[in-house]
Amino acid sequence: MFFCIYLPPYGIIEQISHSSMNKKSLIKFLYFLVVLALLGGVIFYFRQPLGTYWNWFAGRLNYAIQTEISSLTTPCQKPILYSLGPIDPRFKVNDTQLLSALKQANEIWSKPYGKELFAYATSGELKINMIYDYRQEATDKLKKLGIVVSADQKSYDSLKAEYDALNRQYQAAKAQLVSLTNDFKQKQAAYEAEVQMWNKRGGAPQSEYDRLNQIKDSLNAQVNQINQLSAQVNALVDNLNAAGIVLNKLIEQLNLNVNRYNNVGASTGQEFQEGVYTQGPEGKAITVFEFSSRDQLVRLLAHEMGHALGLEHTSSTGDIMYYLNEGQNEKLTANDLAALKIKCAIK
Repeated sequence: MFFCIYLPPYGIIEQISHSSMNKKSLIKFLYFLVVLALLGGVIFYFRQPLGTYWNWFAGRLNYAIQTEISSLTTPCQKPILYSLGPIDPRFKVNDTQLLSALKQANEIWSKPYGKELFAYATSGELKINMIYDYRQEATDKLKKLGIVVSADQKSYDSLKAEYDALNRQYQAAKAQLVSLTNDFKQKQAAYEAEVQMWNKRGGAPQSEYDRLNQIKDSLNAQVNQINQLSAQVNALVDNLNAAGIVLNKLIEQLNLNVNRYNNVGASTGQEFQEGVYTQGPEGKAITVFEFSSRDQLVRLLAHEMGHALGLEHTSSTGDIMYYLNEGQNEKLTANDLAALKIKCAIK
């Protein structure tokens, strides 16, 4: 017995094979389109956070590239260009005055070097900001009290005596306020009880009505007295806290072995930095927080300019780069000059 196996012509086999392959390719292509559409939908839905992340990543990548490029160039060959950022008007310093102080601070570094290390430009990369907060507010409050503070033991002792006197006034006023408030609450409770009693009886006789009105007027007068005394206590608290903030600054500057002062009712938990230099993907900036005179502002700017040059803190009192930045010396010391020579590759 013979079996016959039917074999279709080659052309038909080829057509069947191609047809099967076309279907598989089409299915794969459709799968690809679905995945692509889903991916596009996810990207569109999360476009804002993804955009934020991309900007963050691009900024840091650019910062890293620029930092690497800067490290390959010879330092101090070109001046660092600075421009003015936000300046709080409560400092009462206009652009001209700030630029004058910046020019003087620049000369502190540039004259010994013999070449301009900083220069002003409207679009300069180094932004100079002046941010008004609790630090300058404390200094301004003390000025109104006629207290000008220097970084010395005499100023600390004088301010501590002033603080102790303010604290005595505050404690006395606070005790008076508590007593007056408690007395008011008792009288108010008795008055309201009487009014409620007569209301339940349908009204008070004329004599009682007149007496209750006199009590009401007396209570209103006592409220005004409490409000005035409360405002006085609040003013004393503000002055006490201002003195405490500056005393803490002096304790650190003078390296005194005494307890730090707390805000009335709460611990400050705040460090007293007069200014700071920052550098990052957001740019470079010198931010001023507090100064009591133009000379101190110049010294502060010179100190932060030193950081902009890449210099670190020193531990010698009087150095421009002294880590506590006492704000008195306006000339480079031997330590400052030695650090500058190393940074700028001066032989």
